[in-house]
Amino acid sequence: MPEHRELVAEEVYRTCDAAELDFETTADVPPLQHIIGQARAVSAINLGLDIEARGYNLYLAGQSGTGRTTLIKTILAQLAKNKPVPCDICLVNNFYDPDQPRVLYLKPGLSRQLAKDMDQLVESLQREIPQTFEGKSYEAQQAEILNQYQQRTSALFSNLQKQAHQEGIQFQVTPAGVITRVIKNGQPISQEQFESLSEEEKDEIRKRIETFNHRVMEVMEQVRDAERQTRDQIKELERQTANIIVQSLVGYLRRKYADHSGIIEYLDQVQAYVLENIGEFQRKEETGAPVPEPALKALKLVEQRTRFVEYRVNVLVDNGTAEGAPVIIESNPTFTNLFGTVEREVHFGALVTNFTMVKAGSLLRANGGYLLIEAMDLLKYPLVWDTLKRSLETGQVRIEDPAVQYGLISATGLRTEPININVKVILIGHPLLHYLLFAYDEDFRKLFKVKADFDTQMKRTAENIRHYAQFIASYSQRQQLKPFDRSGVAALIEYGSRLADDQTKLSTEFGAIADIMIEANYWASQQKSEVVRREDVERAIEEKIYRSNRIEERLQEMIVRGFILVDTDGAVVGQVNGLSVLSLGDYEFGKPVRITCETFAGKSGVVNAESRAKLSGNIHNKSFMILNGYLGATFGRDKALQLAASMVFEQTYETIEGDSASIASVVALLSSLANVPVKQSLAVTGSINQKGEVQPIGGVNQKIEGFFAVCKMRGLTGQQGVIIPHQNVTNLMLKKDVVEAIRHGQFHIYPVTTVEEAAALLTGMEAGQRAANGSFPPGTLYALVEQRLKTLAEQEKTTSNGQEKAGEANNNEA
Repeated sequence: MPEHRELVAEEVYRTCDAAELDFETTADVPPLQHIIGQARAVSAINLGLDIEARGYNLYLAGQSGTGRTTLIKTILAQLAKNKPVPCDICLVNNFYDPDQPRVLYLKPGLSRQLAKDMDQLVESLQREIPQTFEGKSYEAQQAEILNQYQQRTSALFSNLQKQAHQEGIQFQVTPAGVITRVIKNGQPISQEQFESLSEEEKDEIRKRIETFNHRVMEVMEQVRDAERQTRDQIKELERQTANIIVQSLVGYLRRKYADHSGIIEYLDQVQAYVLENIGEFQRKEETGAPVPEPALKALKLVEQRTRFVEYRVNVLVDNGTAEGAPVIIESNPTFTNLFGTVEREVHFGALVTNFTMVKAGSLLRANGGYLLIEAMDLLKYPLVWDTLKRSLETGQVRIEDPAVQYGLISATGLRTEPININVKVILIGHPLLHYLLFAYDEDFRKLFKVKADFDTQMKRTAENIRHYAQFIASYSQRQQLKPFDRSGVAALIEYGSRLADDQTKLSTEFGAIADIMIEANYWASQQKSEVVRREDVERAIEEKIYRSNRIEERLQEMIVRGFILVDTDGAVVGQVNGLSVLSLGDYEFGKPVRITCETFAGKSGVVNAESRAKLSGNIHNKSFMILNGYLGATFGRDKALQLAASMVFEQTYETIEGDSASIASVVALLSSLANVPVKQSLAVTGSINQKGEVQPIGGVNQKIEGFFAVCKMRGLTGQQGVIIPHQNVTNLMLKKDVVEAIRHGQFHIYPVTTVEEAAALLTGMEAGQRAANGSFPPGTLYALVEQRLKTLAEQEKTTSNGQEKAGEANNNEA
């Protein structure tokens, strides 16, 4: 049998030579000024941020820990400070329709100044208007108007009195009306006297009284006209008197904000409203009054807090102290946090609100800048995603109750004007979530046109190794960790390749690297070391594994004790050691699994027990279809294969998925057919195609380490090892104890390119190549397999003929 390639220790783990690093510790390394390993993502981010067209929002897709948030924060910090500061946004009262407050867009810092000026205006009006109305000039003019009213009404009643006297009638004005009586002989006629008169006299008296009453009504109407005119005159006097003050105070603001047409229009409404409600400013606060009852006291406090609220300015967004465009990170994107809310207060059992209780959300605060949100958090809360899409599509935000917005309830209350926004929204999430949104949400495609795809790996070049060292230096300074010496940096670089599962790559999941750095710093502190060394990093990695590998150790113990049947020496027909990977979320490990095959006469072909038991996934089922294809192509080119085989993954009680057991399954089948034992000291992993070519698989390090751990616990014999696809050699970054065992010839790794190579290693017998005459060389594995297949076919033919003859005999007897 030809020699098979065996990997040496240097091929299963790529070290980083600390001597090649040009520094003693990371204290000598300049901090990293940029994100490394994400050139593709950086290019996409720059494109999305530079294009101002609507819909060019960003989705940062990548695994957690790849630096998505750090990168976008760094880029935005540089970009935002060079952009113009966006305008302030404030709400003011709509004096024509108080339920729909107006929105003002002002220069940065102007809204806070306007709010202060309006408060000072109200204070000035409260102080100066009462003083003016208490002045002698106003009192004299008011007294003159009242005196004219009294003279006019006195003259009217005096003339009416004269007419009454001339006509012999007495009248009296009472709250109930005017009472009139006829005078006779200087005395009013009593009811008895009136009844004693003749009908002609009675009619004459009634006519006199009726005629006089008409005159009284005319006079009373003139009195009411005079009263109305007097009130109008006093009101006009108040208006003219107050107008001097209001014009003076408001005029100052008009001059101050002359360049802002929106403010000027608002001030015009303020002036008109003040003059129409001047009485509110004439009231004085009572001082020295006794403390009222609790309910009345509460009512008075509410009145004081809400008095003159219509003149206040509600500053929603104040950019007065901002430098550049805002960068808002919304960590809890609830509806109210994102879009704002209309707050309410309970006043004596009733919910009340006003425009000053409208609060802005993060979307509005990010106007003119950038808003960062975790995509998964955004989708957790009801109504948020649809509302965000609508806001981005329309370029407007409306602050209102979500139940009202979606028509779930009908309620009267505030409804602000839509507020114009120009925000670049950046979602951060998993790539799978991007695929789902892109596939099932058409709006997502229109609104998030730029995807920044973050890679989990980068090439392990000298330049990137230098960048890795700079990252370690930067993070150490930022987190106040001890400096790492060259050996510690080298260990972290090797760990980066282990995370990447590739000797030629480094992981860009810097969150995982940072965790090991923090823990290595802890172990260095425990050793009273001034720097973090290789042994500290390796201790941190080992402790991290130890915290998570309880299940792994328990399974290995069950294998060693014989509860789970896995052999590591000897040879058995139709039995192969396969390798699987179990994931516990934060930890993955390899687990050997026994694969057995029994063959016998029949036509059912290769039966996958897991598939029949519905314990296998689609990829695993497909691998058995490929196995049948390979078997037919190799041994059934000129004849129909007649066999029955049962393939079982022994003692597995969970769903099996993947095709990495393809080689093991094929060899188990070949061994059973040829009746050739398989070495139990070897385990095998690898996928195949129908031509028998070996294909790479995942988790190769964990699989090798899982079988090695079992062999080590039972005792290394020097014969044990693992067969892997040749393509996976570059993925090997094995643990130190495995590397040392390989170095000393106690454990072996064999890369293979075909099924035939793997079969030869496992059986110790050459597989054999089909000759020109169509047969396999005698004494080879495949020659024995073909002979067995012929025997099974003959047995099946004999059995079928016997059944046919028995059937004919039964028919003849019948």
